[in-house]
Amino acid sequence: AYTKYFGSFDTGDLVTSAKLIKEYITVDYPHIGLPIMFFLQIFHVVISFIPAALISFATGMIYGWPMAMLLGSVGATIGSIISFYLARILGRKVVTLFVKQKNMDKLENMLSGDMSMFVLLILFFLPTPKDFFSYFLGLTSIKAWKYFIISAIGRLPGMFITCYLGATIANRNYAVMIGCVVFMVVAVTIMFFLKDKIFALLKKEKPAEVIPAAQSKGDAT
Repeated sequence: AYTKYFGSFDTGDLVTSAKLIKEYITVDYPHIGLPIMFFLQIFHVVISFIPAALISFATGMIYGWPMAMLLGSVGATIGSIISFYLARILGRKVVTLFVKQKNMDKLENMLSGDMSMFVLLILFFLPTPKDFFSYFLGLTSIKAWKYFIISAIGRLPGMFITCYLGATIANRNYAVMIGCVVFMVVAVTIMFFLKDKIFALLKKEKPAEVIPAAQSKGDAT
């Protein structure tokens, strides 16, 4: 079944790929579709194989945006928890085997100063790859509960847009879909041009403290 529907799978084509996922779920696994989509919401955070936007878009297309938001929010939070504690258990040397060092360095540089948590929230709002955040933050002295709250809140806007767009396409409500796309493009464009000024305004002091894996368990609570 996987080969049948995913032989032409293309993560660059959001609508076509979401339709393939929808057909895969509704035709071959209609009775366990919810658990599968829930697992994918967790899986894309722990191992970034399929884009998060695609999973949310497809879930909205299949189950509507309220259910997609529920699955996405809970699933992404669980995925963030797993990634965060994997980093604290495995340590930096192991994490850098599957997370690029340059991405780690960029995030460490951005999260400088006493407003680093606000900067992190802004990063979640921006159209940036977010799934490796959990691994990096697991290597720092940030309190686990603080990161989980920021992660849950920060993912909501983008998740809502993709879930809602998936649902509107499934219902053929193209006017709403076009409106959402225009709003998203304008918002992303504004944030893109302002991101450097925002980071420059918020950045202060030294980079976030990276702690040894052996000491990380005590900071997790």
